[in-house]
Amino acid sequence: ANQLARIDASGRHIVQQVSLPGLANVVGIAQGGGSLWVVDNTRLQLVKVDPTTGHVAATLALNGVPFQVTYADGAVYVASQDYTLRRIDPASMTVTAAIANPNNASWPVIGASTDGSLWVQPAQGVAAQLNPNTFAVVRDVRLFATKRSGGTFGVLVSNGRMYMTNGDSRQLLSYALPH
Repeated sequence: ANQLARIDASGRHIVQQVSLPGLANVVGIAQGGGSLWVVDNTRLQLVKVDPTTGHVAATLALNGVPFQVTYADGAVYVASQDYTLRRIDPASMTVTAAIANPNNASWPVIGASTDGSLWVQPAQGVAAQLNPNTFAVVRDVRLFATKRSGGTFGVLVSNGRMYMTNGDSRQLLSYALPH
């Protein structure tokens, strides 16, 4: 069932649980701008949720099958399986920019750092920081050799380090980012 659960600070107890009616297959969730952001890859939509009440505040129909969502620099970003990264204005719920992956592959991983910067993975083992306004690559970092199997399933940037999972080795990897 498509539900959100609020867990207490100990991480052991659910203190609130709400259903998200109308959703079929939630594949991503992010927090930012005072809202929760959920993507549904069956109904092809972005859903804005009030984190206090759990009520759906707004929805946006998406072109393309959404894969991941993140919040960075005052905007919502959705990566889709049609090889497109979309920036969405959280107040108007409109797409304000879109770009196709220059490698003609999907954006398998997107994430925001704790400083608000936007990161994508244009190919396995490669991370790129994007300018959130222009989508231009600010820096490109090769982390490990690209392989055909496995994949990377999550990314987080915090305090000058990138944390990424590797599906081939089933490991959580940590890299110091060059300045």
